[in-house]
Amino acid sequence: MSVLYFTFRMYTAIYKKVRSGYVAWLEEIPDVNTQGATRAEARANLEDALHEFTLARRTATKRASARGLLLPASVLLSPNPHEAPCA
Repeated sequence: MSVLYFTFRMYTAIYKKVRSGYVAWLEEIPDVNTQGATRAEARANLEDALHEFTLARRTATKRASARGLLLPASVLLSPNPHEAPCA
């Protein structure tokens, strides 16, 4: 098992070598994960996954704001919005 650590701007990207190539995820945001045949492809896919995650959270925040709701940061960063924030 080979695990590579790489600091991705302000997040830590973890790359794990598997039979089919690489799987990658951001340690700080469990919902951002991907795979690729090469490490470079996995990194490009990880950047795209982070971008999509950010857009989805931004959209959720705008919708909540339009309804007069204020979402706490713990909900926005939680991998599962129904999960209680960590103490």
